[in-house]
Amino acid sequence: MRLQLADRDTTLYGKALHRLRFCIDIPPPPELGGREGPPELEPQRGTQVIASWRCRQVIHVDGTRRLAIAYTDELAIDDPTGAVAQFEGVPGLVLPWEELPRGDRSGWRTRVEVSELSLVPPDPETFALPDGYRRFAGIDAARAEDRRILEAEVEAEHRTAPLSAAEQRMFVGRWRWERGDAELEIAAVGPDDDALRFRTVSPTGARDEVAMQKGRLLLVEEPPNYRLYRLDDAGRRLTLVDDHTFRFHRV
Repeated sequence: MRLQLADRDTTLYGKALHRLRFCIDIPPPPELGGREGPPELEPQRGTQVIASWRCRQVIHVDGTRRLAIAYTDELAIDDPTGAVAQFEGVPGLVLPWEELPRGDRSGWRTRVEVSELSLVPPDPETFALPDGYRRFAGIDAARAEDRRILEAEVEAEHRTAPLSAAEQRMFVGRWRWERGDAELEIAAVGPDDDALRFRTVSPTGARDEVAMQKGRLLLVEEPPNYRLYRLDDAGRRLTLVDDHTFRFHRV
């Protein structure tokens, strides 16, 4: 969730971790470099109606970045804050726009769609921070608090419902992914602690990660984050918390 407010030059960024929902202020992105002079505009043929407004289309080339933009020149805006999307050289109000892929980049890219455009001031509650979110100065502090909450939950569970001898090694074993040719090998590192080796074995090779049993959950370190797994179906199925696509059965 991102909320850009016109009264400050930052974006309010919200995210849900395993045990914490938080928000932080992030600064605006740096100016694009890699070009001299104004960006290049490549007008496209035809028009389309978007949110009841007739829009023209243009390819906006700014250094190594190429954007497909639809804009209407039937409206004008006066917004020096940057809260409304504007691109140098585009002579109108930008509605949907999309970053076009480059041949040398296979990662994510930005796409913005517009389904409605209102000239009526929005209800302030529309932009209110959802219930349960806490503000932090930075993401590292939020990650630390998320981990602290998890540790406190584990400690409370240990006091009220201690693990049995069988549960203390309940994740150890081999597990096969239900949707593909991949297996997990979870093994104890030592006899006296909860440290585990989490090995993923697939046709492309094997990868080891550090894991630790946290009560009746399995925590796998993925710095700077972590993943959580739980047991379902009387201990016969291992499921990635928050993503049931990754379910494994014991072999």
